[in-house]
Amino acid sequence: MDQKYFVIIDRAVGEAKGAVGVHFQLKEKSNPVFDKQQKRVYTTFGDGNNLLIQNLNAGPVSLKEEEGKVSYSYRQELARPAFVFEKDKLATTPQTFITVLYPFSGQKPPVVTLKEESGNDYENGSLRLTLMVDGKPRSIIQRMVP
Repeated sequence: MDQKYFVIIDRAVGEAKGAVGVHFQLKEKSNPVFDKQQKRVYTTFGDGNNLLIQNLNAGPVSLKEEEGKVSYSYRQELARPAFVFEKDKLATTPQTFITVLYPFSGQKPPVVTLKEESGNDYENGSLRLTLMVDGKPRSIIQRMVP
């Protein structure tokens, strides 16, 4: 979006039921803040080059920390922060996850919210959303081709 950040819309489609989620891993030593109430994680690098990853679903989604690892050399693993935004898929109905990846400067992440507008229809590929970043609206109107 605007060559500054990403809005990712993931769809869990199929007959299976159970927990579905979108997983992320961060750079080691990023000292992330896990804000479960706001469904967001953000890094706190001392140089101020940081990243906010936030789930924007209106419905129930949980943020859970996971074990993450990376290897830069054969047989040498390093721990790194990992997490999942997760929800239950109780029926065969597709589930949608909306996530923003927003790079920011400093130690305080932006305030990001999302509103689904009239006519928004993920099933038929019609996006009508308003994304608010620190109080500034950005309309997302898109017809997705299946």
